[in-house]
Amino acid sequence: MRRPILKSILICDQIIEDIVTRKKTLVGVFERLISPTFPIHHGNLGVFFQIVDAEGEYNFSLELADVENNITMGVAHLPTAKVESPVQVSNFALMFQGLRFEHPGVHEFRLWVGNELIGQHALNVLQVDKETQ
Repeated sequence: MRRPILKSILICDQIIEDIVTRKKTLVGVFERLISPTFPIHHGNLGVFFQIVDAEGEYNFSLELADVENNITMGVAHLPTAKVESPVQVSNFALMFQGLRFEHPGVHEFRLWVGNELIGQHALNVLQVDKETQ
């Protein structure tokens, strides 16, 4: 089985998928969260990722980790994905709900195939003064 290559990860507020075409619309793409106080709750957070150079069946999971404390905040497992050709770009989307960020700092989405990490993407969580918001 080929080891897939992560092409991209995008974080957003919402993902809408057309049931006929399977095309995905990403709403509110962002790279950071900002708050004057902590902890903060983020109700819905969507993650869209693309892989290439894959062929066969894969079990993907996406982990959100607090990098500073080396804590897993959540894990989403996708159903087994079948990729027909290594030249195919495969798109995946999933939602995390009810996330709680205890402190500012770097948090990271980590994409796994089975027990192998194939890529990661940082989410910066920042604290700002109430006056500068």
